[in-house]
Amino acid sequence: MMQKIAERDATAFARFYDHHAKFIFAFLNRFLKKRVESEDILQETFWRLWQKAAMYDPTAGSPAAWVCSIARDLGKSRFKQLLRQRERDADLKAFPIAQPSKMNASILGSSKSRPGIGGALLEISKEQQEVIMLSFFEGVTHEEIANRLHIPIGIVKSRIRLGMNSLNVIIQKDVGADVDKKL
Repeated sequence: MMQKIAERDATAFARFYDHHAKFIFAFLNRFLKKRVESEDILQETFWRLWQKAAMYDPTAGSPAAWVCSIARDLGKSRFKQLLRQRERDADLKAFPIAQPSKMNASILGSSKSRPGIGGALLEISKEQQEVIMLSFFEGVTHEEIANRLHIPIGIVKSRIRLGMNSLNVIIQKDVGADVDKKL
């Protein structure tokens, strides 16, 4: 059957899909736990099968085992991606700057008398600025930042935490000064 799929036999591909898709979907959904993600990876798995059917080696295992390994690899990659996204989301929720919709607009720099977050960023160290910009404004994961900057991931997390604490102090001082002026 794999030879027929490699020759672009759509009927053989449809039979193979019908025979294996439910099992592979259940397998993916067991660890991804999100139907949409599992469906997406299932589609990607069979797309890869269609594209790479000629690479199938019958001496290495059955076609079912081969397609399961494709699904497993894609599923593991998606699972890691989802974990990184959750980590970023947790970082965003941990600090009020990351939630501008809940903040006073003047803190974000709408007032000409204050530079807002952009000005506050200039008051922290360059190292802290760099990791905060990469993490919060460019959406780069902590691990990717560590690789990009050639520093340990613990240093990345420490710089982000210290930088965010410094930003909080700077902005709170700025907001407090503004309240004092109004009184």
